[in-house]
Amino acid sequence: MNVAENKEKSKGFKRFAHFSFWWGAIFTSAGLINFISGNASLSPDDGGFLLISVAPLVVGYYMIRKYKAADKKKEQLKQEMRVLKAIANHNGRITVATLSMETGMSIDESRLALEQLAGRLAISADVDDNGTIIYICNDLSA
Repeated sequence: MNVAENKEKSKGFKRFAHFSFWWGAIFTSAGLINFISGNASLSPDDGGFLLISVAPLVVGYYMIRKYKAADKKKEQLKQEMRVLKAIANHNGRITVATLSMETGMSIDESRLALEQLAGRLAISADVDDNGTIIYICNDLSA
C-alpha cells in the first residue's frame, strides 16, 4: 500500500470515527431527553435504541482515541528524526539552543527531546568550559 492510499484510508477511518461518535451522541441525547421528559421508558424492547445510539457512541469514542494516539506517535517520530538529523548535521555534538534554532522547537521542547533520546540512545551530556551543556552522540559523529 503506497503513502497516498494509506493517507486516504486514514482519512476514511477518521471520518467514520467522528460520524459514529456524533451519530451515537445525537441519538443517545435524544433518547435520554425523551426518557427524562416521561415520553418513553426503557424496556427490553429498547435494544434497538442501544444498538443505534449507545454502541456507535462508544465505538466512535474508542476509534477517535485510537487515531489520536497514532497521530501523536507519528508526530513524536517526526520530531525524533528532526532531532537526530540536527545532531548529525553538527557532527554528533549539539546544544539545546542550537537544536532549538535548527528545528524550530522551543528551548524546553529541545531539552526534553535530548533528555528523552539520551535515555534510549548512547547520548551523553558534557559541560564545556563556559558551562554550556553539549549533548554528544558518537553514533552520529563524522
